[in-house]
Amino acid sequence: MAMLFFDGFDHYTLPYLKWTRDYGGGGVATTGGRRNGGTFNNAYSWGKVLPSNNGTIVMGAAIKPLTAEDSVILGVQGSTNVLQVSLYLNGSGGISIYRANASTWYGNGANLLGSTRNFVLTTGVWSYVELKIKIGDSDGFAVIHVNGVNEPTTPDLSSGQNTHGDGVSHAIGNVSIGVSPWGGAVDDLYVLDTSGTLNNDFLGDVRVDSHYPTTPAGAHSEWTRSTGADQWATVDEPSNPNITDYNSTLTLNAIDTLNIQDLKPAGGTIKAVQTLIYHSKADAGEAFMVPVMRSGGVDYEGATVAPSADSWIYTLTAYEQNPSGPHDWDETDFNAIEVGYKKTG
Repeated sequence: MAMLFFDGFDHYTLPYLKWTRDYGGGGVATTGGRRNGGTFNNAYSWGKVLPSNNGTIVMGAAIKPLTAEDSVILGVQGSTNVLQVSLYLNGSGGISIYRANASTWYGNGANLLGSTRNFVLTTGVWSYVELKIKIGDSDGFAVIHVNGVNEPTTPDLSSGQNTHGDGVSHAIGNVSIGVSPWGGAVDDLYVLDTSGTLNNDFLGDVRVDSHYPTTPAGAHSEWTRSTGADQWATVDEPSNPNITDYNSTLTLNAIDTLNIQDLKPAGGTIKAVQTLIYHSKADAGEAFMVPVMRSGGVDYEGATVAPSADSWIYTLTAYEQNPSGPHDWDETDFNAIEVGYKKTG
């Protein structure tokens, strides 16, 4: 699979819900002021641990700088907590690429690899910035696109580069956004690798929209509602999940599947679908579940999840194709699916 993670910042405001590392905090996701919904604003730094990757990462995000301050906007980390390579918005509106040394991630003291040749970003204006990066001692590279256009760097960083931060593993294990003191907004983020035949290179300017459970009930409604009679009404919050209402079960193989809102915007091209289950278990002991994608009247089960006791976390599952077939997503398929979960242990 090439698609690793994407986020539109629409359905939560607390930084720890989907991002797995907080490097100083201070930024929040908000539900207004974005290109298409919520934004990530005034960040210090959040990190996301990715599936193990030793190859190439491609990432993109809509960026709106609010000041001309120097600051990191996107970064790629190793398997430790050190930023290996960072995209750095310099005061002139250009983008510089830094490789970390043993003590500094960016700016003074770090290793400047190169900068875009032209003025790139404008204060107060949204631009879609993409980075393709390989970490290596001599075979690394970095390529920047802005609004779908390749932005050459001086020197040329497209091959034969040392992009390996000193003293840090080569493995690409994390990505980060928004390091202080930047004042700005981020939206519509994606991260992928270059494996497979789908979503394995620059996607261009994309948008990420959240879709919520809705009436009517799905084909399976076997978990118990904490309140009310409607299975979707306990899990349909458009912002931070409300854990005072929920669905639960002690029954092995019990399934809930829920209808979701139709595709927005109508007529859009679907690169991938990502489901999110916000889950916990009530006590110690073994418990397992799987995400379920129901398409064409068939339930397709994802990888096993082990919930944590009294700790709520997200499990994300990306579907680059409709599992019914499989075949590429289209609007009709999307509008007919149900998503849910099954207790398997």
